[in-house]
Amino acid sequence: MRQRFNTCVATLAALFALSLAARTVDASLLYYESFTEASYPTAYLGSTPDNGNTWFASKGTPNNQIIDTTISSGNALELPGAGGALQFLGNDDTRGLSALSGGGVGADDTTIYASFLLNVDGATAAFTGLEFWNGAPASGNANRSVRAGAFNTNYEVTSDVSGATGSAAFTNNTTHFVVLKFNYAAGPDTVDVFIDPTNTALQNNTYTAQLAGANFAFDRVGLTSHNDAPTSGFLDEIRIGTDLTDVADATIVSPPPSRTILIDLGKSTDAFTTDTPDDTTDTWNNFNPVAGGTNSAINPGAGTLTNMAFSDGVTSNVDFALTAGYSGGQGIGAADWSDDFSGTVGYPVSATRDTFYANALNPGVVEFTFSDLDTDGTVYDLSVFGALDPSIGDRPNTIIRVNGVDMTYDPNDPGQVTFTDLLPDINGQITFSVYRANSTGAAHINVVTLTAVTIPEPATFAMVMLTAPMLIRRRQG
Repeated sequence: MRQRFNTCVATLAALFALSLAARTVDASLLYYESFTEASYPTAYLGSTPDNGNTWFASKGTPNNQIIDTTISSGNALELPGAGGALQFLGNDDTRGLSALSGGGVGADDTTIYASFLLNVDGATAAFTGLEFWNGAPASGNANRSVRAGAFNTNYEVTSDVSGATGSAAFTNNTTHFVVLKFNYAAGPDTVDVFIDPTNTALQNNTYTAQLAGANFAFDRVGLTSHNDAPTSGFLDEIRIGTDLTDVADATIVSPPPSRTILIDLGKSTDAFTTDTPDDTTDTWNNFNPVAGGTNSAINPGAGTLTNMAFSDGVTSNVDFALTAGYSGGQGIGAADWSDDFSGTVGYPVSATRDTFYANALNPGVVEFTFSDLDTDGTVYDLSVFGALDPSIGDRPNTIIRVNGVDMTYDPNDPGQVTFTDLLPDINGQITFSVYRANSTGAAHINVVTLTAVTIPEPATFAMVMLTAPMLIRRRQG
């Protein structure tokens, strides 16, 4: 149960409760084609329209053309058009390609977005539509990373790359706004496909379908109508960029930078530390002062973490340390519990399987401290999770104390407590005690998280500072 601290903080919360500020995004378009040229392919082949990309015909005689009117699906998230659209005329073996300025995309741990408007009526067509290629066209379409269009009466976004799975269907003869999110990793990549998405769907990454299991790097796009049967359709506003706002309306605000710090308390061997991308897509900080991962007592100051990373990998100024303890009374150890609790608490097994223990029977004996926190009125949430394999013997409840308030969990269950609306003290610190309910065993902590949930504006900060002495006195009382 989430518990609210400090009646003064609760009273003043309305003064500085506000949404995280929208992040200003620099223009990062990698590719843009608005189809404003007078005709196709005459004005395209060998020329450099829009972002300086050169179009060329790789096969056959192009017979598609530019029409004066832009197409639209009526989706409020579409970026405005620029006076033209490509019309597929079909009945020809043609593939016009344009390379990306600056080379290809697909570096590990990067994300690329693409969007376009597509309307295809190809009930008898082999394929008509838009393609993303990794290299020049090859026999068997082995390097056609993603395609969107009509394919043997299937209207879908899918891939021809070996090992690829997944597809997103759409209706024919209807204009759709399509957004693609290419997620590149050290292993197989994924592509999240959104068909006519809402703002909420894009923000929450609620995709229509996902392509997976292959390498989806690409370095060029193709306009394809290479079928023996008649087909028709339209394509408009192709955009490729490194940010969501490059390809969707500016009202789409990218998620704000993470303000959550994740800490894995435990052993130092590879199987017990939490690392990105091996264990999770989030960046973790490993408090692992025991060399080699063995069980051992530790003393205050051991394993201190400085300038910890937020979950998105950005470095903070925040430090974390064991600041109070007694000889032999706390350490890293206990049996390995490799059960997967990620579905309930969201933490990977590497973070929950090993533990910090404390034999203290009273608060104030064993303590951890976050330091160098913002003292501008920023409010923090603190969560503490504990787990210990009950097969090795029942353990007493673990008690966590912050600002004189206790919250309890059963590590055999396992358990977690969350303290909300915490203000750092005047020195920029938040300290919590860990102790056990009785002497039948130790208290246990596996994971600690700290999140800045409210960040005040400057005017609000000034008002908070006027009341800061009252808040501090109240917190110490």
